[in-house]
Amino acid sequence: SPVSELASAALAINVGHFDDPQHTQGIAHLLEHMLFLGTKKYPDSSEYQAFIRNHGGQNNAWTSSEHTNFFFSIEQKHFDNALSRFSDFFVSPILDNQSVSNEILTVESEFRLKIKEDNRRILAVIKESINPDHPFSKFSVGNNQTLNNENGKIAQQLKEFYHQRYCAGKMKAVLCANATIAELEKMARQHFEPIKNRMNQCHYPDVPLLLPEHKNIKISIAPDKDIRKLTLNFALPTHHHWYKSKPLSYIAYLLGHEGNGSLLSNLKKMGLVNALSAGSGISGYNYQEFSIVIQLTEQGVEQIDRINSLVFEYIELIKTQGIDCWRYREKQSITNAAFEFQEPIKSVDLTSHLVINMFHYDDNDIIFGDYMMESFQLNDIASCLVLMNPPNLRMILIAPDVATNNKAKWYDTPYQIDQISALDHQKWLLKDPDADLYLPGPNPFIVERLTVSTHKQPSEIPQVLIKKQGLRLWHYQDAEFNVPKGHIYTAIDSDFAGTSARASALCHLYVELLHDDLTEMTYPAEIAGLHYDIYPHQAGLTMHVSGYTPKLFLFFEMLITQIRQRDFSQTRFDQIKRQLIISWGNTELANPINKLFKGLGTILQPNQYPTKKLAQELASINLKVLQSFITKLYKKVHLECYVQGDWDPKQVELFGYGIGQQIAAIASPID
Repeated sequence: SPVSELASAALAINVGHFDDPQHTQGIAHLLEHMLFLGTKKYPDSSEYQAFIRNHGGQNNAWTSSEHTNFFFSIEQKHFDNALSRFSDFFVSPILDNQSVSNEILTVESEFRLKIKEDNRRILAVIKESINPDHPFSKFSVGNNQTLNNENGKIAQQLKEFYHQRYCAGKMKAVLCANATIAELEKMARQHFEPIKNRMNQCHYPDVPLLLPEHKNIKISIAPDKDIRKLTLNFALPTHHHWYKSKPLSYIAYLLGHEGNGSLLSNLKKMGLVNALSAGSGISGYNYQEFSIVIQLTEQGVEQIDRINSLVFEYIELIKTQGIDCWRYREKQSITNAAFEFQEPIKSVDLTSHLVINMFHYDDNDIIFGDYMMESFQLNDIASCLVLMNPPNLRMILIAPDVATNNKAKWYDTPYQIDQISALDHQKWLLKDPDADLYLPGPNPFIVERLTVSTHKQPSEIPQVLIKKQGLRLWHYQDAEFNVPKGHIYTAIDSDFAGTSARASALCHLYVELLHDDLTEMTYPAEIAGLHYDIYPHQAGLTMHVSGYTPKLFLFFEMLITQIRQRDFSQTRFDQIKRQLIISWGNTELANPINKLFKGLGTILQPNQYPTKKLAQELASINLKVLQSFITKLYKKVHLECYVQGDWDPKQVELFGYGIGQQIAAIASPID
């Protein structure tokens, strides 16, 4: 990579918590920690991390079910010396007994720190609802009970685990630096060839993740925080070649659509859900799930049957009307553009990602594999949809006050498992008379061939193109990255924002309702690579749009005409107000470090208020109060607009005068 500021390397090995022996669960995770703590060539346990840190870099590692990934970045001139230290992890680690004892305490602390995190608590239940002979059921993190080092037995077992599992034949590595391929290959050979290849193979048991009794079930889980979520999982076969055509990505593209007629649109209008997403769920060496994740309202928790009925009706709609080549080409255009014009990322993020891709994709597809949609495979899509049926469902309901009769090991998560009846299947296959489900039409925001506009003598610093009462517009013509992308930031300052905790609560509620109301209009643009956000700042609101420049001005103008919206439905007002109060309440249950940073922000920034105070103010606000606030908010405004992209100044100036006319129609300018 000739433009990387920092060099980076990553090495991943096909060893994870699936490899843990039953009597020492968490040992793969412990070994990940131990490899940082000294080698025969570099025995000082803190030397490696100090070397990386002192030369402008960073380092980390993680352990997953089937892989462990180590990675670092560093200044270019120190890359070779860093590789010497890094590669020695896998040649001659010390793994001494005292360090093992100390690091078990670190693993225990990590376990304790996250014992109240709902993601871990829920995963603990999932592990108890599958085939106990499958390695997925193991306790992946480990603690001082599973890693009891009495008489140094774990230290000895750790060395045995390292020699039995770690070897060159199960490893992949990626190097990224300002060097030629030949130079990088020479470094790789010099530093990684000493790693022994013991010819160890990965042998995970050939047992199914789910036995018959683990399908067609409802799992009810009581969360620690105030969460209401429904997850519908369907077990699918694993197919290596699927990554080339991505049938699950195509299905998720339609099931997760948020525009008019979509599953989400219908469920929101019925007051049952707040959000919905779809895509690949858990997957591994012999299992694959497709998941539909639904954020429920309180009303939705009581109407799960109705939600499931609409889900299966929409799946049937895709089966019968939605498997089309033109839809596939739309998704293909989106992913191709996303690959071609992707934002630069840190070299350490690139290497740590690509090294895992090496285990999943053919050699020629390691870089492009995530985006690849090679060809429309109707039969693959249809075969996946056939398996999305009630008998193949694992339903997970997470909500306060659900009935439970069991507790998951290690995290004490209350849960209950019930079989789904044939009567439930029949109910779910009935059509809802109030539903208005239909598939999306062609997306008007997709640009099939994107090209970069080139302009002479771009300015080195942003220029003010418009300066008048109520509006100042800055422009920076980006010539550095040479991509057809842009950003438009617009701060809308108002005399009526940020003056009190009540005004701040009203601003937050208004923004949340705007996001909810704009979903159907903005979703086609979002999936075509045009993005927006609206968020409160201390003196008003900021609107940020970004994405491909050919249609970004159009997208912005659509949004600016809608942000004055005050005709929100009472139902959505009540639900989003309740959701915001719950969210602010959940911050009080956050771990101490997150609460600390939130508190610091409140103290250090003007017009920032504690979430507890905001929730108290919001409790007494009704829809009429909000509507009155919005009217006042726009009585006097000033717009500070910054435009960056490959537009020329004349295009930006015309755009700016259009904004001025929009605002002049609804507000008086601030002097």
